[in-house]
Amino acid sequence: MVQDQIRTSYFIVYYIKPMVDNMIKLMNCELGENETVEYEITQEIRQEVKNCYYMRNKFFFYFCERYCEHFDLTSPTDLFDGDLREMKKIINYMQPRLKKAFDYPHNNILTDGISFELNVLKMNWQLVFDEKIYFRPTEQEHLLDA
Repeated sequence: MVQDQIRTSYFIVYYIKPMVDNMIKLMNCELGENETVEYEITQEIRQEVKNCYYMRNKFFFYFCERYCEHFDLTSPTDLFDGDLREMKKIINYMQPRLKKAFDYPHNNILTDGISFELNVLKMNWQLVFDEKIYFRPTEQEHLLDA
């Protein structure tokens, strides 16, 4: 599992985070604002991902143990499933400023345009944080015959 997932975590920590932070800085510059919005990832998480990414082939159990502790089979975790709270902060910053900052705000590489992704996030936002377990035990769904 780590062989496939560590690349995604590394990409989020070392590419997505700097890209999002730089995008916020550029939008602030373009709009003449000084908002401080940052996609937060702790230094501890950054180090765990870095250690596991670079040392997984030689010293897997030593360097990937802390990284693997974040995994949970039955509930979403920020490191493995994406940190929606952090992404929501970024979207809340960007959404009202898109038309002011960009000449063509709806022209992007996303398949159905940005409105599709924003609508999916809005529809699922509350559900993601209300639901703590992906797979409910069957005992909760028994129907009693009268």
